[in-house]
Amino acid sequence: MNITQKRIRKLAGMFLLLVLLTGMVSVPCTAAEETSEDVIIVIPDEGTDGTIDQPASFRAEAVKNGIRLSWQEVSGAQKYEIFRKICGADGGYELIKTTKKCTFNDKTAAYGVSYYYKARAVSELEKKTNKSLFCKKVRGCTYHIDPSKPMVALTFDDGPSQYTSGILDTLEKYESRATFFEVGNRINQYPDTVLRISGMGCEIGNHSYDHALLGNASASKIHSEISRTDARIKAITGEKTQLLRPPYGSIGSSLRKNAGKPMILWSIDTLDWKSRNADTVYRAVINQVKDGDIILMHDIYSSTRTAVTRIVPELKKRGYQLVTVSELAQYRNVKLTAGGRYSQMRPQND
Repeated sequence: MNITQKRIRKLAGMFLLLVLLTGMVSVPCTAAEETSEDVIIVIPDEGTDGTIDQPASFRAEAVKNGIRLSWQEVSGAQKYEIFRKICGADGGYELIKTTKKCTFNDKTAAYGVSYYYKARAVSELEKKTNKSLFCKKVRGCTYHIDPSKPMVALTFDDGPSQYTSGILDTLEKYESRATFFEVGNRINQYPDTVLRISGMGCEIGNHSYDHALLGNASASKIHSEISRTDARIKAITGEKTQLLRPPYGSIGSSLRKNAGKPMILWSIDTLDWKSRNADTVYRAVINQVKDGDIILMHDIYSSTRTAVTRIVPELKKRGYQLVTVSELAQYRNVKLTAGGRYSQMRPQND
């Protein structure tokens, strides 16, 4: 670089510094600066300084024609901005509605797809706009459960695998959900599948890292197996698991003390690992199923994937709702506690 080029570069740097100091060029403050791990896709503007309270009691619930959002009125707010993103999807939130009300029905939500929602309050006084910080995100899905109708929880262990996507295809086709208890050392092989499970509103549970026998293992072994699996799942979905399925169904005093999560067993064991036969798996479910069952299968067998294409529509035909384990507990008023074990959740009048 010659002397002339150096002088030109130096002068250009000084000019840019002068421009910034005199306010001739402003750097916009974007909503991504809010105190959240999420990136918000929104036109940069001013006023996101938190001088107005954020919406409280923000909640989402499924209704027949969409997802209904509601929150408490914020003093001094003239309107509210609602943002949405698909769970598990790349990218940030998008602004979908500006409203003066404290409720909004998202009728554009696709059926069976789970979304995260956030909201903020907006005040406009003396030609100045102030916007609150974003409230804590909530999750909503148009998937609707009728508590008065029978329901069962399909559960799948040992995945994810090459066959999991086929099972998800069937669940999606029949607007149903299931719970997938994942083995930690398999998760990084199928990150897109894990994202899809989460995005469909299905539930992801913990099945240890190495499919280890945890019943009477040491506290350090139990913590390692569970925490490493949670870390891998959270790295993909952003969320830790809430449920544990002990490998082999092994529950001892050590695991009860150190699990830190509710432990989910089953009321129907299809023995799909033993038969590897779709007809046998199908009959194991259909010939035994009752309201409130938790059904054990494994999504690492092609025969199970094939069986599911028959099991799901037949259960729906019989009037069963296919829900996650946590949903089954919620609608059966079963409180899931850390260290507790659960194998079925019958209607309370049974």
